[in-house]
Amino acid sequence: MGQDAWNWNPKWKPWPTKRPPPTPNKARITILDVGRIVSKVNGNGKDFEYVPTIALIEDGKDKIIFDTGLPTDSGSLNRMLKALSNIKIQPTSINKVILSHAHMDHTGHADTFTNAEIYHGNHLFKGFSLTYIGTYEVFWWI
Repeated sequence: MGQDAWNWNPKWKPWPTKRPPPTPNKARITILDVGRIVSKVNGNGKDFEYVPTIALIEDGKDKIIFDTGLPTDSGSLNRMLKALSNIKIQPTSINKVILSHAHMDHTGHADTFTNAEIYHGNHLFKGFSLTYIGTYEVFWWI
């Protein structure tokens, strides 16, 4: 991402300092701050910043995690658990997990949510023999 992507836009609003209360008939989405990783994994010798996004979606019935971050060896598991704890959510209260795709920075903690059904598209595992779901060491990016 070029530096221009991070320039301030006057139309943007800062994040609220507190989560808004649930609103009937509307979902509440909370983006969890799980840190970032700077790596040279992209192969050009330059630093590349990865910012995993984990979203908590609450609709009054379900507590859904959308994408589950990097594997535990990255240290992001503790950051994710702390982010959930800060908003008084226990991993066991999550009843659904949705994985957008099979990159390890989106599937790393799927096995943390032991009471959740895990959903993914049929495309998730086609041709992804070197991608893992769970807390594994991964040596290959797709």
